Amino acid sequence: MPDVASLDFKAQLQRDGVPSPAAGIDMDLVRDCIHCGLCLPKCPTFRSLHHEGDSPRGRMWQIKEATLGLVAFDDPRFQAHVYQCFNCRACETACPSGVQFGTVMEMARAKTPPQNRRDRMVRTILLNGLLPHPRRLRLAGWLYRATRALRLPTLLRRSGAWKILPLGKFAAFPPVGDARPQRMPLAAMTPAQTSRRARVGLLTGCIQD
Repeated sequence: MPDVASLDFKAQLQRDGVPSPAAGIDMDLVRDCIHCGLCLPKCPTFRSLHHEGDSPRGRMWQIKEATLGLVAFDDPRFQAHVYQCFNCRACETACPSGVQFGTVMEMARAKTPPQNRRDRMVRTILLNGLLPHPRRLRLAGWLYRATRALRLPTLLRRSGAWKILPLGKFAAFPPVGDARPQRMPLAAMTPAQTSRRARVGLLTGCIQD
């Protein structure tokens, strides 16, 4: 089987014609990339890994192939290259064509299913079940502070049990401050302190709210 970032795309088009693009990805944005390579020096993953598939140009090529059905979105190699991207958008500053790489990457990841059971669990529990719900977030914060008060993280780290838990990698991070967050109720509308110039809406529900 050829590599995901293969050079068979032109031959495929000559043989079978242009496939119908997958729904959910704007092919006009994908076609904006001219594969010039000026983005390569700006990409941190390409500078570190030195692999074309981990460059913005290579990822755009792979997304084009996946969108046209030449590569499956659930191909492990495609997923690896897509999810190794930081989506920092440093490549956009160097792009002469104004490619909206971050937007295309978000579209591709929305089409890419979780790679394994752990990733599916993270998406289901954290991204869908916890983050969109402020009450659940507050409850999770209370449970976290309770475990800190009982010194459970320290006990798990010393016993070695932390390494076999699903969140064992977080043991390397420094502990979060113990200060209890102060939540202040927000008024439905706060009038301007000086002359009114515009009306601004604030969205609540962020984990930092």
